Amino acid sequence: MKRFYLLVLIYIFINISAYSAEVAERAVFVYSGELQDSLSVNKRENSPIEILRGASIKLATKLLGDVANVNYYYVWQMSTDGQHWEVVNSYWLADNEYEEIMRDEGIWYYRVVVFSEDTNYYQYDNVESCEDCMVSNVVEVIVKSLDMSYEVLNPNPCLTTETLKLRLSVKNSLSRAVENVKINIVDIFGFGEYDFSVLDSSSVFDDAIKQWNVGTLLAGETKTIDVNIKSSLINVYLGVYLSSAEDLRWQSYEYANMKLNVDETFRGYNGNRYGLSKVEICGSLESNLVDIRSSCGIPSNDIRIYEDKDRQNEVKTIDTSIPTSEEGKTYYMLGVDESGCESEMSDFQIVVKKFPKVVMVEPEDTVLCNIDGKLTDKVTIKYKIEGGEPPYTIYYTCSDLCASGYILYKSVEVKSAEGSFEVFPTMPSEYRITAIYSNDYCWADQEVPPFRIYAPRNREYYINYASGYKVAGEDYTLKFDDRFGEFDTYQWQVSYDNGSTFEDLIDTENPEVDSINVISGAQTSKLKISNLSEIPETANYRVKLSNSISPCVVSYSNSSVLRMFRHTMLALNIYSDFLYNEYICENEWVALRCNVFNGSAKDYEDLKLKLDISDSISELEVIPDVGTYDYETKIWSIGKFERGEQANITVAFIAKKDETVRFECDGESTSLSFKVLGLPVVGTLQTPEPVCEGTNLCVQKPDIQEGANVTDVIWHLDDRLIAFDAVLYKEDNGSVLQCEVVNKCGSTMSNKVQVEVKQEPIIGMIDEYISSVCEGDALNLSVPTIETNGNEDIKGRWVLNGETYIEGTPIYKEGDKYYELYYEVEGECGGVIKSPWVSCFNVAESLELKELKTPEPICDNSYLAALSPRISLKGTEIVSERWVLDGEEYNFAMVSYEKNGKKLYYEVTQSCNGKISVVRSNEVELTVLPPVEISDIPDVYEYKEGQALELTNPTVEYGIDPNEYIKYEAKWSLLDENEFVVVDDYNGQPIYNDDIIKKIRYEVSPIIYLSPEDYSHCEHAYSNAAQLFPEMSTAIEVVMQDEDETIWATAITPYNKNGLNDTFAEGMHVKVFDSRLQQIFEGDNGWDGTANMGSHGVGAIQPPGVYYYSVVLPSGEKKLGLIEIVRM
Repeated sequence: MKRFYLLVLIYIFINISAYSAEVAERAVFVYSGELQDSLSVNKRENSPIEILRGASIKLATKLLGDVANVNYYYVWQMSTDGQHWEVVNSYWLADNEYEEIMRDEGIWYYRVVVFSEDTNYYQYDNVESCEDCMVSNVVEVIVKSLDMSYEVLNPNPCLTTETLKLRLSVKNSLSRAVENVKINIVDIFGFGEYDFSVLDSSSVFDDAIKQWNVGTLLAGETKTIDVNIKSSLINVYLGVYLSSAEDLRWQSYEYANMKLNVDETFRGYNGNRYGLSKVEICGSLESNLVDIRSSCGIPSNDIRIYEDKDRQNEVKTIDTSIPTSEEGKTYYMLGVDESGCESEMSDFQIVVKKFPKVVMVEPEDTVLCNIDGKLTDKVTIKYKIEGGEPPYTIYYTCSDLCASGYILYKSVEVKSAEGSFEVFPTMPSEYRITAIYSNDYCWADQEVPPFRIYAPRNREYYINYASGYKVAGEDYTLKFDDRFGEFDTYQWQVSYDNGSTFEDLIDTENPEVDSINVISGAQTSKLKISNLSEIPETANYRVKLSNSISPCVVSYSNSSVLRMFRHTMLALNIYSDFLYNEYICENEWVALRCNVFNGSAKDYEDLKLKLDISDSISELEVIPDVGTYDYETKIWSIGKFERGEQANITVAFIAKKDETVRFECDGESTSLSFKVLGLPVVGTLQTPEPVCEGTNLCVQKPDIQEGANVTDVIWHLDDRLIAFDAVLYKEDNGSVLQCEVVNKCGSTMSNKVQVEVKQEPIIGMIDEYISSVCEGDALNLSVPTIETNGNEDIKGRWVLNGETYIEGTPIYKEGDKYYELYYEVEGECGGVIKSPWVSCFNVAESLELKELKTPEPICDNSYLAALSPRISLKGTEIVSERWVLDGEEYNFAMVSYEKNGKKLYYEVTQSCNGKISVVRSNEVELTVLPPVEISDIPDVYEYKEGQALELTNPTVEYGIDPNEYIKYEAKWSLLDENEFVVVDDYNGQPIYNDDIIKKIRYEVSPIIYLSPEDYSHCEHAYSNAAQLFPEMSTAIEVVMQDEDETIWATAITPYNKNGLNDTFAEGMHVKVFDSRLQQIFEGDNGWDGTANMGSHGVGAIQPPGVYYYSVVLPSGEKKLGLIEIVRM
């Protein structure tokens, strides 16, 4: 591992006055051979050592003087005040080196106390009292950090429009320059989303890894950088840490020792918020600028609306005469509070609906003719509407053409944009469409040319002259007063059959002076008949009224009855109050008086008057004031009737049918006809078609028998009177409708029928509302109960966020909005009806696993401590979590190097409305350090007494090459006979024959490096342990075993004496040594396991065990190795 060591060179002189002269001949030399050039200022004696926090110091000692054949113990001590010392290597006293990572700032003092092997240092409370101890001078170590700080240049910026401007500063507090300084910025908790940039483009800042490359900081120098931070959250939690300084590295914020926290706050928008998705505005016919905020239901003045994302064009009004597409036009909205902070921008659509306009309205008939006696009571109106959405309600007025100010306000609902509706005119009227209300809730005033319909008025017209008697020679004048100016065409008519038939009168052309019944004004509003004659006795006059605009629409005035008074010798005249009536009502009691006057010059004896009357007349009563009346003969007898005398007879009866009463006497006669009018005979009233609530009654008037002289038709709905086209409401459903037909004699009620008023369909409540839907799932819907309310053809659909939802369609999340689901139906009534409930739900997205970061490398057969990724829940529930390594669940067992390079991911099982699914994180590659492979070193090394070993490092195979995280430390260790470490890190110390050091081995320690203070050693790898031999007498070059092609035995079995493997290196010169390195054999024909020299067992086979050999090869080269005697 390449580490930054402070390598100290210290000469420690012993105070002669304090210690013995023998000890004074020696000195402790504290040194290191790897002193860094940058620390050359510390080479002078007793100068303080200044290092960066996190760096390592490594102190080493060497005794000067006669130190042979003596084992020493080294007690390294540390003090914070230079007076009170504590031992820092109490468990390893044999090491003449001491290394420590300086983790804390401050001043530290170090020294070493050296004891001889016979001295127990624990017996001394104060080492200064130890005469056999050597105490070095004190080394002062000053540990400093780089000072980091930050300053907010714009405190409390607005979250949406501003960045947080931080000025980061780093100061070198050391008295020397520090190179390769790098500072990183991290999100501590991983909750926010940050964008970083620098104000000064010349600054060395890597946006990708958020690293400031400071470079070299001179002694006492301060460098700054201004950083812009754009945040997604109001609270900013960032970590700033030193990631590099000189050769030191800190891999992450967690392991850094020089760091600071940035805890700052943005200013959030503090104003009104409005969530809009689509706003619909009714269009207008002409240019009309409306306030856009008011139209969107936004009363607040702190809301700004723009046409573009770049906010180049703010809009405050919108022209409603310019319709948009059905999708609408996109606008952008944000709020600006009092401090100027803005909200996040959101987009929404404004739909300006096309103005519903009547482009055509036309009656199929404009004149309802009745001249031929046939009359229709309704007119079909064709229409066409552009814009809006059906159904429509058309509002119109119906004004009397002849009565200024008489206006009826009516409405009708139509189902489509083009079609027809019916009106029921009762007078010449002007119709004007005034407004339309469409199903998209838009009211639109209309400017449509009116149209007129000419229909007979249901009104009686009277001439202004009463009926009466006239005598021959008089004039007769009738006049019609057209008060409203309805007519411009007049035709007087006369009837001589009591009104049964009428004929037109014409003016008398060029009458003579004595002409009778001279007619004038027959086609004007005033009729005059001059010089009346006695014939006809009775006549009925009326005027036929019409207008040249609609000549086929006629009206008639009432009739006036003219009766001529008779002045014959025996004059008969009939008088009656009913004389001037057009009709006598059926079953009405009628009384008339017949007067007879004797105007002759003689008297009459037994005068007989004949009463001609129907035999079927009912309840006839005849009462003469003189004489007698015989009901059988119908004779009125007067005994004596003198000249100049007059008599009266009263005739009374109940009228049943048309009747003529006639009196005859002596060739003279007079008669009076009565027209009997019965109650109207009404046909069957048909049940009207069902109507929708709020619309007009549509009913066919029942047939009425001809000649009923109807004066009025009255409609009854239960106990109230209604108009023929009355608007019906839900309360009217099931009510009884009757038609009352009225004439002058009374009225007749039709049969009863029930009206059906259909209401809007009612959508029932649903049993369970949807609260959450899993993304990608379809809605499982059941159609709610629908109360039809008389609607027979009902179409229904589900609507999701304004669009038709087709069952089975998967739903996916769109932004952060909630979803609105409702049901709507469309029947004959009410147009499109929306359910009274709306199910608002959120679409539960699959949880999101943030990025899984590659875990730190681990050692072979160690536990993986990976940090699970942050889970962002979006509506689902977590069922379970687990790690998966190399396709198998990882339950925190030890991981072996076979998993190196294998894939690791995190797996979360989630539940959404009972549906289970699995979410996996990204895969990362696991780094597990494989064991280090060290090639074998020679079994034996020769040394020269008092000199260092000459060593060549063996070949090392790394499973993973050294890198930023993986480092390796290698060293040689000297061992005793039992392979216990004597010298942990051999660095060329001299070897003596009487040392306890007997063996040597090579050692490699893999290290996982996270920072100078945080690293871990993996299992060490060791070479084989080689035996150390003092140099042999011969100086022939040693041949390494792996360079010799000869296959050498490693054991012999001389005890068997079977001629197999009894002799080692037969035919060669061999020297053999025992485990104490005492030579026991030398010969020229190999070794048979016996000893031929030494003090023990000469001539005998040696005990089983390992022996050392030196063989002279035929080439003259020498080979060293181990041979074992095995007894089988």
